[in-house]
Amino acid sequence: MLARAGTDFDILVVGYVSRFARDARTALNARHDLHAAGAAIMFADEGLLTSDEDRWGDWFRHTGEAEEYSRRLAKRVQEGYAVKRKFHGVPGGNRAPLGYWRQRLDPANPRSRQVLVEDAENLAVVRRCFELSAQGMTDRQVANEVGLLLTHVREILTNVFYLGRLRDGSSASVLPAISPELWNRVQVVRGQFARRHRGPVTYRPYVLSSLLHCASCGRRLTGHTGRYRHVTPASRSAPLDRRSAPPTGTATWRTCMKPSSPRSWLGCQWARS
Repeated sequence: MLARAGTDFDILVVGYVSRFARDARTALNARHDLHAAGAAIMFADEGLLTSDEDRWGDWFRHTGEAEEYSRRLAKRVQEGYAVKRKFHGVPGGNRAPLGYWRQRLDPANPRSRQVLVEDAENLAVVRRCFELSAQGMTDRQVANEVGLLLTHVREILTNVFYLGRLRDGSSASVLPAISPELWNRVQVVRGQFARRHRGPVTYRPYVLSSLLHCASCGRRLTGHTGRYRHVTPASRSAPLDRRSAPPTGTATWRTCMKPSSPRSWLGCQWARS
């Protein structure tokens, strides 16, 4: 959207301020970037145009009120979940974990307290997921075997509620669905399939990979996201300070070169020749 601002559109129409953003920093940054591109924001309910400098105070006030409302609402929701965990022993939210369903103590009273009741059929599916995972299956293989979505299987295998506990460590209102030994076994097996560095994996050609070489060992330098990719054999330990580098002739020092992308850089540590 920002790339089209000032060319494809001049005014971005939004229903109201809190619909646009409930974080003051995000709203102010978006306004700045859009104005720099030659566009402005029009809030229909407030009748407010961000390019109107005479109403800057109104814009700033509405932005602060939107974030204040969001923070207050989040606090109330967290307090409600805490009450459910403390007095009822159930996880927060309206959706019961798979294998349970909510039932009112007094069906004739729509305001009576709800309790969790076991659903034998679905609880058997949950136990099956843990058993298959403990046997060495990946989450995807377990999902294909039991007929659930991959995301649902991951939620099941990481939900301590099936161990008879809530996420804050307190006891749940139902008995454990699985044994602690089975839970621990599943966590160990799943840890073997986990990636060391979490996050999306991206593959892209690096145009300088065949042009840059280490002056110390002659190995090629490659770009990598977020960490050094090349370490010379003599410098496997932590990199030394530049001021501690040996005299010329005994070692070579090359500083890191940072390209235009802030997420990728080249690096080479000095090593004794």
